[in-house]
Parts: sequence; C-alpha cells; structure tokens
Amino acid sequence: MTEVWEKGQIFMWPDIERTRQERGRADAHKLEEALRGYRSCVDWPTCRYWRELSELYPNAKILLSVRDFDGWYKSARGTIYKFGETIKRKHKRFPWLLLLRREASAWASMHEMLWGKTGDFEGCFEDKEAARRIYERHIEEVKAAISAERLLVFDVRDGWEPLCKFLGVEVPNTPFPYKNTTTEAADWRSMDTLDYVYVGLPMIAVGAAIWAVLREQRAQRA
Repeated sequence: MTEVWEKGQIFMWPDIERTRQERGRADAHKLEEALRGYRSCVDWPTCRYWRELSELYPNAKILLSVRDFDGWYKSARGTIYKFGETIKRKHKRFPWLLLLRREASAWASMHEMLWGKTGDFEGCFEDKEAARRIYERHIEEVKAAISAERLLVFDVRDGWEPLCKFLGVEVPNTPFPYKNTTTEAADWRSMDTLDYVYVGLPMIAVGAAIWAVLREQRAQRA
C-alpha cells in the first residue's frame, strides 16, 4: 500500500475497481498497466484481484499469508481501519476536501474497496465474527482455486526457509524483516496533516470576505 501511495498509483486502483464493479472482473489491461515494471506484488490492493492476477500471470507463484485471526483483527482495527474511518468521517464533515484534494477522493474510494459494502469485508468489519467468516472464507477460496504447486500458505512466524524453498532461492544471511508494526502504522496519521490546512481554507476565506465588507463599510462612513 505504501508503494501505491508513494508512486502515485492511488489514482489507478479506483479506476481498476470501477471496471470490476461494472463487469464483475477487473480489466486485465489496466492491471497490466498498474504492474508494469514490477516482478511481484504483495499486500493490498493487489490481493483483492488475486483471481484475475493468477489467470493473467499463469506461471506466477501465489503466496497466501495467514495469521491468527484474533491478533490480526485487533491490529487491523486499531490501525488501518481506524485511520480510514477517521478520514472518512472528516470528509463527511468537510466535503470540500474531496474537491480540493484529488488524493482525498482517491483515498476515500480505496477505503470503500476494502471496508465498504462492495469491498473485501462487505461492510461488516466491525462485526468481529462476520469479519472472521469472511477472512476464513477467503483463505479457503484461494486454496480451492490455486493448484498446490503454485501456492504457499505462509505464516511469517516460519521465517525465511519455507518462503525461499518455495521460490527456489537461497536463504539470505539477514534476519527476517519485521515491518508494518502497530507503532509504525501510527505514523500514517501524518499523511492527512495537509487536510487540516484545507479544512481551514473556507473559514479563512469567509473571514477575509467579512473583513473586506466591514472595511468597505467603514470607508464609506468615513
């Protein structure tokens, strides 16, 4: 997701999602365009289109990352979900942000793709047991659709060995990375700092207009 934001792809994926909503499947050419220059993709939003991508790249190996649901749910609800919902409420309260910032509109669309009624969690994420069923259903659907020789069901706690064996590469002489922690996710809040500037712009504009009117009235009385 960081790559999507930093490389400006935030505008490409809502367009890809639009084709999926209209046709039932994401447009293959748009997916190819989004992934041009890359040899692999991980995380969201690409994992939302795992079916299309597994068919588009039939020789690609598929990594199905699994975690203990309860631990994952607690982490996700306190970080990416909370962050997205905060931005969503802010946009609802200050709708002009969607007009002033193109990124804000794209981010709102991305949020819906994951958490909304037509998204991965079908608008049910706050219902933990409903979210659990969707989470477990996804795992079983991937297992059923992808042949065993293409698929690795991977728990990051297992480290380098099963992953490197599956990919046919040597185990690196470095510790297995531990990234995207809850602490690191807290830094995402800085991404919407600019919004607070835009929130104040209409208020500043109104204040300036009132000041100009009062100044004109004083000038006329003088």
